[in-house]
Amino acid sequence: MPKIKEINLELLENAAAEVISAEQLHEILDEARKNQKPLNIKLGMDPTSPDLHLGHYVVLKIVNEFLEAGHNINIIIGDYTAKIGDPSGRNIARPVLSDAEIKKNVKTYISQLSKALDVKKIKVFYNSKWFSKMKFEDILKLAGSFSLNRILDREDFKNRINNQLEVRVHEIFYPLMQAYDSVVLSSDIEIGGIDQKLNILAGRQLQEANRLKPQVAILAPLLIGLDGIKKMSKSLGNYVGLNDTPENMYGKVMSLKDDLMINYFQLVLGYSHDLLSIEKKLRGGENPMTLKKQLAYEIVKTFYSDKEAEKAAGGFTKVFSNKEVPEEMSEVVFAESSAPLFEILRTGIPVKEITSSEIRRLIAQNSVKIDDKAVSDPYQKIKLSPNGVVIKIGKRRWLKAIGK
Repeated sequence: MPKIKEINLELLENAAAEVISAEQLHEILDEARKNQKPLNIKLGMDPTSPDLHLGHYVVLKIVNEFLEAGHNINIIIGDYTAKIGDPSGRNIARPVLSDAEIKKNVKTYISQLSKALDVKKIKVFYNSKWFSKMKFEDILKLAGSFSLNRILDREDFKNRINNQLEVRVHEIFYPLMQAYDSVVLSSDIEIGGIDQKLNILAGRQLQEANRLKPQVAILAPLLIGLDGIKKMSKSLGNYVGLNDTPENMYGKVMSLKDDLMINYFQLVLGYSHDLLSIEKKLRGGENPMTLKKQLAYEIVKTFYSDKEAEKAAGGFTKVFSNKEVPEEMSEVVFAESSAPLFEILRTGIPVKEITSSEIRRLIAQNSVKIDDKAVSDPYQKIKLSPNGVVIKIGKRRWLKAIGK
């Protein structure tokens, strides 16, 4: 049985927003099968936050097609490029992350990747391995391979300049560094979101400058976030995390706008669903809630199990349809009889689930309630008792605070 299997190119090209170029892709796949020599497939991920989400999963599904066909999957954890952060689509420079923050964010990346890939079959590289050893003359040589005019011509930089917003010099180096990763790994194919197009094309350019065959770019469509406006992003808080609990995952999907359901059925769950049938049902007046429950159930099932999906669905119905308080919730115990609201929430909810800034934002938005009354002061002292005080945080999270 051949080591390199055939890939369903029609399925692959339908899943991609763009392939550069399709002709080259067909050519190198045919050559790989003929010679039984696996291709080097590259996917870069910057640990600018600790969570991977459904938007990443859309890309990881394409990567998995190549993994199952027997090709080499090279995951680059951009622990050095994360110091800059990808400027794509941003109107301000990202804050510079410390080494400690980056290291903390990286901790769970591999376990999260295992939800989409067989991590025993992939190779993981950290680009600090080569960038930290570079001398200034190496950087000058790298910079000399690109035109400043071309880099500043990208839409995000042009918009900033036209609106008299700053483009920081270090941001210009991001596409150069991502391109250099492709040279180091001699990648044949790089996979990323469509927003990565210019960065991946920079890789092709640098490979050619180094007398390497330019990589094929496979660009995945972007998954719109829960806000229904911008792409799914941790920094925007509009995401469904791969590490979310089944209950939170189900609840977040249920908050999705109706007109985004087809997009999620297609991009997250793939082509096993009859999308035309779903569209017909929506146009025919079927209650969107029914289809959304199906969507939420199947997404939870994808990352957990039927049992967890059923439990999450039951919990959602109980809490949101019947307006009941859930029987099970996280608990936090204090030795005192009172504590400030922010301290209670920060102590009771893991940082990986919610950041301190998100807690403050929810409080400011009157989304933190006790006895159905909003508490808008993060420093307000909450009276506690041995029976516990039930706090509702946002739409889907509950916490019981116990004290003297």
